[in-house]
Amino acid sequence: MQNGTIFQFFHWYYPTDGSLWEKVKKEAPRLAELGFTAIWLPPAFKGTNGIYSIGYDVYDIYDLGEFDQKNSVRTKYGTRQEYCDAIKAIHDAGMQVYVDIVLNHKAGADEPELIRVRKVDPEDRNKFISDPFDIEAYTKFTFPGRKGKYSDFIWDYHCFSGVDFDNKTKETAIYSILNDYGEGWEDVVDEEKGNYDYLMYDDIEFRNPSVRDELKRWGEWYWKQTGFDGVRLDAVKHISPAFENEWLDHMRKITGKEFFAVGEYWAPGNLPLLLKYIDATEGRMFLFDASLHHNFENASRAGKDYDLTTILNDRTDLHLARLHEAVGWARQPVLEALDNMTQRFSSYGSDAQLMAIKQLNAIAHRQGVVMAFADVFLVLTMLFVGLAFLALIMKRPAQVAAGGH
Repeated sequence: MQNGTIFQFFHWYYPTDGSLWEKVKKEAPRLAELGFTAIWLPPAFKGTNGIYSIGYDVYDIYDLGEFDQKNSVRTKYGTRQEYCDAIKAIHDAGMQVYVDIVLNHKAGADEPELIRVRKVDPEDRNKFISDPFDIEAYTKFTFPGRKGKYSDFIWDYHCFSGVDFDNKTKETAIYSILNDYGEGWEDVVDEEKGNYDYLMYDDIEFRNPSVRDELKRWGEWYWKQTGFDGVRLDAVKHISPAFENEWLDHMRKITGKEFFAVGEYWAPGNLPLLLKYIDATEGRMFLFDASLHHNFENASRAGKDYDLTTILNDRTDLHLARLHEAVGWARQPVLEALDNMTQRFSSYGSDAQLMAIKQLNAIAHRQGVVMAFADVFLVLTMLFVGLAFLALIMKRPAQVAAGGH
């Protein structure tokens, strides 16, 4: 896999006017000229909030802005056709497309069901604080606006392991669903809150083989429809690594390609957890270097009192270098990131700013670094952090600099 720089073409506060896909199409040639090698696009499927959905409140993963569902046809970013046109423009410019995949949960079900649950302690999810009882939960997804096109799979409570709302009593709590696929929650790496399988909405039950098969069918359908080159996997700390391994193996088999993948395991300052997850997935995906991001955040807060010679201490890739060689993974699974999608910054555009971006990208490619930038960014901050970062990575051990990103 070549060295490169990913451009994150969205942020949390992007307008809801449906213009993003058209903007991507227009900007793709210029981004390629600046030295970016891949574009990271936001979740393209319909969320429960329709045109106001950023994409992480997943409703229908087969609706890319094509069906009248959740009070709109298009998504926040545009229509299905505009999305496909944007992907083509990125490819025509010689760059790759990485799509954002959200498979941890679903939201906005079409019908309620009476289901058997146990309430759990929100601070210790392994601790049940009630006997089994019935609640009314919105767990049945029939997608009436799509009418079975592309898939006739119906999601019901058998497809979920937990919910957080009882429609009968209007009580908000964390409820573990009693089903046929295992006692309690699935096994995940993170032990925060006892077990951090449950995050939000209707938590997908990956122990159900029908669910796993449907998500593999969808992944294949999505790739054939759009031709994306890789994925950013959302909220992987809340998903069974066994499922991620199975899904990625399937995607690489059907695409016949290396198929780039990076997971969002956001644990700033907790390097052992990142290493534990990488071990559980056997190097199948990159992770954002949350430890390095944590160091940058500390530096920005400390200002002149921060010792820049320590900014790369405890970053993930240094710890992975020897393991990468010893185990023989196909990729060194770490991706440097200066910031994430929740940040909103002023736009780039001046000649000096564009020259700085070109220089940063050129150095990053030579040093074997993959970095992610937000769609728009505060250039002075980027230059301060980016130049300090690049000046230091040029001194990193040779085996890391030569790692196969």
